[in-house]
Amino acid sequence: MAAIKATTDLSSIISRAAEKAAKAESSKFDDEILGSQLNAAEERIKSAENQVEKYEAEKTGIQDQLSPPPTKEVTGEGKKGTGSKTVVDEREKDRLEGTLRASDVQLSQAGSAVEAARAEAEELRGQALDNAGVSQDQQQSMTNLLDQIAGLQTLADDDQTDLTGDEFQDKLNKAVEDADKLAEELPDVGEAVLQDFWEDIAGGFQDVNNSITDYITPEPPEVKDSNNYEGFFEDIGQGYSSILNHLEGLGVDRAVLGEVKNSRDSILNENNTYLGGMTETDDLTLQDHLADINGIIGKINTGEDLTNEDLASLSVGAEQSSSILQQGGSSFEDVLSIPFDTIVINMNEITEKVDDPAFDEFFGKLANLYEHPDNNIADLTGITANEVNEMYDFSDFVTDLKNQDSISSTDLTELLSQGNDFISNLEDNHGFKTSDASANSGNGGTGATGNSRVGVGSSNRY
Repeated sequence: MAAIKATTDLSSIISRAAEKAAKAESSKFDDEILGSQLNAAEERIKSAENQVEKYEAEKTGIQDQLSPPPTKEVTGEGKKGTGSKTVVDEREKDRLEGTLRASDVQLSQAGSAVEAARAEAEELRGQALDNAGVSQDQQQSMTNLLDQIAGLQTLADDDQTDLTGDEFQDKLNKAVEDADKLAEELPDVGEAVLQDFWEDIAGGFQDVNNSITDYITPEPPEVKDSNNYEGFFEDIGQGYSSILNHLEGLGVDRAVLGEVKNSRDSILNENNTYLGGMTETDDLTLQDHLADINGIIGKINTGEDLTNEDLASLSVGAEQSSSILQQGGSSFEDVLSIPFDTIVINMNEITEKVDDPAFDEFFGKLANLYEHPDNNIADLTGITANEVNEMYDFSDFVTDLKNQDSISSTDLTELLSQGNDFISNLEDNHGFKTSDASANSGNGGTGATGNSRVGVGSSNRY
């Protein structure tokens, strides 16, 4: 992570400029006649600028028609006086060039009108400032400050500018000092020009501040769910390693190192957990923790001391992230129920195609698995990605058999093999039960055996 220097805090000067603008607005001492004249001058500036834009567009259009020059087809050329060729249309070219010269005149006149309107408005502003008791030196300082901020805005918009570099920050600090000085000197009176001035100052500094914030704010770390979040776990491992190496180099207390390692391990221990139920909100939690890690590494890179709050953020972020990972994501039950439902629905159809004692025994056990009241999808949190992949493989195999007209002995053998593995895994590793559901339900459960249909629950309970 690149080192980021501290930048000037602009919040104070932005607030102060906004306060000065509010005071100018509320004091109500401005000259109404002079204010009306100034508003009219401002409107004339806008009108003249619109004319300039219009004539510039017209000039561009004419230049486009002259490059290349207009042409025409002429006939009767050549030795025999037949055929045709393309030549420059001199008459049309002359007409366009004349229009272009006229456009230049109009553009020059419109530009002069803009300058005249601006000069008029500037004179009226000067009168208003004189009436408000603002000296000529102070008026010049106001103009200089506006120019400074405009220059800073231009630099801030340039991708090549280092907004944290000494050159830009020195210019910014000078503008802040000049603004603070004017805030002390200029009166709090209700002249519209003073209100506009301070609003422009506050808005300009805010624009610069927004640019700096965007510049120093790192892009949020990317969290992808590809290959069961393999990239996320790699980033976590690398990030924590950098932090731990730094802390160990400082010789920090073992208890502190132990807490950081526990935070790391609480996440990495879920590396093989099936995470198919992760949602966008879950991803944001992981992303926030990575951002905290990157922020701490950034402080290490800049030589800043880590605080107790920094390490506490690791602990909190790890706890929130590992909690989500342990449950396989907020939508874990909904997602994992898909292969479960697919298996049982398709097995119900396969029963119509098989007449075999071994199958009947297997199917009765499967029925009890699904109908037992103590078996719930929620209990499978922590199931590994490999286990779920095998479950999907079995689901796909059952679906293929369901679509066949008949089941061969080879397919039946494979069905029983995969099916018993499916049941055994749930029994041995996740505490699912396959005893007679009716004997445990206490409410006359179906207790399916033989070719009984397997019921599909509606609340992720199987």
